[in-house]
Amino acid sequence: MGYTLDFGTPVNTALLVYILYSVQKIVFPSASTPTTIPNEFKHGYSWLPKAHPPTVMFKTYTPNTLEPFSGKNGGRILLAINGIVFDVTAGRNFYGPDGMYGNFAGRDASRGMAKQSFDMDMLTPIDQPLDKLDDLRPDEIENMKGWIDHFSNKYIICGKLVENDAVFMDIDGDDFFTNLDRPGRTVNNNAFQERLRQAPRDEEDGAIPDAPPFMLEEEEETPLQQLIRHWMNERHAPDILPNEGELLAGLLDHIRSQSETVQLLRTDPSSSEEEHFRIMLVQTEVERVKFIVRSYLRTRLFKIEKFARYIMTNPEVQQRLSESEVDHARRFAQLTDQHFYHAVLQSLPETQQTLDDQPPFVPSMITEPDKTRAVFVLARQDCPPTYSGTALEMRKGHISLTPYSVVEQLITRGEVELV
Repeated sequence: MGYTLDFGTPVNTALLVYILYSVQKIVFPSASTPTTIPNEFKHGYSWLPKAHPPTVMFKTYTPNTLEPFSGKNGGRILLAINGIVFDVTAGRNFYGPDGMYGNFAGRDASRGMAKQSFDMDMLTPIDQPLDKLDDLRPDEIENMKGWIDHFSNKYIICGKLVENDAVFMDIDGDDFFTNLDRPGRTVNNNAFQERLRQAPRDEEDGAIPDAPPFMLEEEEETPLQQLIRHWMNERHAPDILPNEGELLAGLLDHIRSQSETVQLLRTDPSSSEEEHFRIMLVQTEVERVKFIVRSYLRTRLFKIEKFARYIMTNPEVQQRLSESEVDHARRFAQLTDQHFYHAVLQSLPETQQTLDDQPPFVPSMITEPDKTRAVFVLARQDCPPTYSGTALEMRKGHISLTPYSVVEQLITRGEVELV
């Protein structure tokens, strides 16, 4: 006997209505949008915050200028530990006017943090010199460092604390470079500071010439300009070019000296934020030079590994490399030979177990540079005619497209450069 559903009972009727409602919600979902835009955490994470978080700028503070940031009237709360200024506004319950550590707000809290004491006598009056902390014990110094680590992980570092009589200079003022080496500052590289002092302001920069650079009167290339030219030649040439070891050594020594000087200036507590901005620009330029050096060396390393077997069978090419580059090519070629032998060659007949054999009508197994590849060449001077089927005469400043083999010697002599 079959079973029939009786819709006369209230339970079955309610069940049917619920099933039909559920199917309708699945087949025809609601496309309505919320009438209000939620903006609080309880409404979820799918909406933007009410406002963009405030931007914090790194500044230099003195005890007098730090004191107003005590959190009164809902303002920002700053405190300093060992010369580092932290924005602890997020911890208002602890460091605000009613917090248990409220006496540290707007003050130098170094001694109190070191001694784990929140007494007022731990604070130096704001009109007095900064606390030198010379009498702290080693364990107290460790306490202070621990607090610095804790604050660095939890709060924003927004500046540094200096003496009230520290010199502040306008970045566009005439005394900026004069005060850069004021009495009491020790810097090793006087030439570097001299270049900083003589750096032109933006408004002093000359007008951009209408003529292209190669049409202007030539000046002697600086070491950096020479490196950039050799770097571009190395990147665009299919063959490996002569090593510029002496040029690199001089530049690396100069970079090392500049980096040490920049580090001294950055760590000098008497430096203002304007000085730090100038130093940051110099450091950016140093990093740019480092990038060029790395790229130049990596390009050569790529070619050495690609043509390792070719280099080791060609003494003329080895003369273009430094001793360390030749050693690397030799080791890389040996490792490649061992890999091929154990992977494939040992299974072949004895007469075919080498990579340097040259059977007729078979391409060589040693990768060689493709000197027939076309390259773009900029003539740095009037060049003698070259021949590649037809005569090619390159005038100074002209760009030509020609096989690399045609201009190989011109590149070596520096008469042209690759672009």
